[in-house]
Amino acid sequence: MDPKKLRKSYKQHLPVLVKTMGHVKEQLSDLPPSDFLLETNLKPYSSIKEKMERDHVRDPSELSDLVRGRLFYSDQFDQNETVDLLSEIFGKNIKDVDDRKHRSKEHGLEYHGVVHVDLNFDGTNFELQVMPVEYKPYKEFAHQIYEKFRNPKTYSKLSDKQKDLLKKVHNDLYEKLHEKANSNRKKES
Repeated sequence: MDPKKLRKSYKQHLPVLVKTMGHVKEQLSDLPPSDFLLETNLKPYSSIKEKMERDHVRDPSELSDLVRGRLFYSDQFDQNETVDLLSEIFGKNIKDVDDRKHRSKEHGLEYHGVVHVDLNFDGTNFELQVMPVEYKPYKEFAHQIYEKFRNPKTYSKLSDKQKDLLKKVHNDLYEKLHEKANSNRKKES
């Protein structure tokens, strides 16, 4: 797609994306902040452009994560309770709940303990990652590894040993965080 047309199309979607993000924030605003932390943002234009080119997408609105967020839950809640709570709040707006640990099969990256709740509001997608609060300090670090695998330019520069090491660090991190989160919740039971 022509970059000028893409930017124009993205700009046209912005008011709806901002409205959708505000709606999700409002719906979750009554959750106790001591137990839930919501982070939201719009996918940056450069990332949209890259993803559309890579995946041969013609319209930005086809992307599932133009509006996205992370909901971290405290050790007073577990994954099922949190997803049930989201089901009560969003009901029919939930289009899919994905709790599989393998999200990026082409790279072998695992996401133990992370649930994706895909929401849709009048045709606008919102991707919500749901995870224990224990993940928060490590989320950006793990995302940097994911970016290395996702970006063909950086991925092609990595040796096989580097890829294996990064994959191991990423997967071990998620596995240990998952174990820690589960352990913390068992103590509270």
